[in-house]
Amino acid sequence: MTTVEQELNRLVGIAKQYINEQKYEEAFVTLWHITQSNSVYSEAEAKIARKCPTRAPDPRHYKNYFDIEFLDHDNSYQNIPLNALIDQSPLYGLWLLDRFLRSRTLPGRTSAQPVDVKVNGQEQVFWLVRKNPLRVLDIKAVKKCADTWRFHPGHGVIPQFVKGTEIKIETLESITADRLAEHVSVDNLRIHYSHFSDTSRLQSAHHAPSATGLLFSGIDNEDERKAKIIASLDEALHKGAHIVVFPELTVTPALHRCIVDWLAANEAEAHTISWIVAGSFHEPCTDNTNKWMNRSHSFGYFGNEIHKHTKITKYGEAESGYEDIKTWRDVWLVETPIGLFATPICLDYCNADSKSPAAGTFSNLFVDLFLVPAMDEKDSAHKRQAIDLKRFGGSRSVVAIQHPKDNSRSLSFDSNDI
Repeated sequence: MTTVEQELNRLVGIAKQYINEQKYEEAFVTLWHITQSNSVYSEAEAKIARKCPTRAPDPRHYKNYFDIEFLDHDNSYQNIPLNALIDQSPLYGLWLLDRFLRSRTLPGRTSAQPVDVKVNGQEQVFWLVRKNPLRVLDIKAVKKCADTWRFHPGHGVIPQFVKGTEIKIETLESITADRLAEHVSVDNLRIHYSHFSDTSRLQSAHHAPSATGLLFSGIDNEDERKAKIIASLDEALHKGAHIVVFPELTVTPALHRCIVDWLAANEAEAHTISWIVAGSFHEPCTDNTNKWMNRSHSFGYFGNEIHKHTKITKYGEAESGYEDIKTWRDVWLVETPIGLFATPICLDYCNADSKSPAAGTFSNLFVDLFLVPAMDEKDSAHKRQAIDLKRFGGSRSVVAIQHPKDNSRSLSFDSNDI
């Protein structure tokens, strides 16, 4: 028996034990590990019968679950013990569990949950995230690794730790969730992204450690920037946008007030905007004012803060300059009724080739919608990442990029238009 066969049998054995204990989420995550190794996956794929429904997944399988409702009563499917089916074809068993777990969750409900499984002899935690199987099955993926999605289109699995960064998932507050639930998927959202062509310039913090240190305390003409923010929001309102994204290092904490006031002033108009990513800016850490962070804040329909993200990748770690900020080692994703959202800042999103310890973190999270504040002189790295994420996992990306020198030039884009 080869090493690959031994590994496949090991995973199957663990999954079967979880089935015996009726721990179906744990069994699912264990079988999902088969798809993470090319050699083990190929070995398991060879066991799939020619007429198995996983060879050509049909969306109808995810519109009707009557045939698997009894699975947890006797651990059987069509009078065949589930463990026997897993022995015969582990990936078919993964597909059955995917459908079964979907059948137990009410439509529209969020269901991200931590699942503990024993992998490589020790307990590890994974997030089991509900996906829209109809959207997943519609992905025109070109990478071979994306082929594994057909075995579990109803769920994604995310390790609790990715490249040393802890992944956390929060549930979106109810008002914003209800408004987003009105849309079938993220592809139906109208998203307005903006940059600023004004004379406002970044102000360096007085205690920046050197001439090369990038640390900014504000901008020199907040009134002009405030007028531009309001004009951009008015334009988004006119277009009927549902989400607005501003670029990195453009909206100071003091300017958050004008966004909140604008939302309150337009509430009577029943505006369409449910989520505003207010760019990002450098802020002193609350626990240590001698250290700063680069943080983005998101606001909901009524101006309440619904999410925030703190940058995990410094600018210039591989170059001569650097961003003088404290980098975070955790990432909060947001589970919404139409998918998983994230708001990485610039290099957090497109740092796959950098020397940062967190390089490539977001490439492994299978997020449905990325809302990215960024600042750069070019957009090539962001576009490469957007194309890659779309081909790999069907992720949609909206990137708002501020050009640091020529503010009349917009580099922002939506991956749906690429």
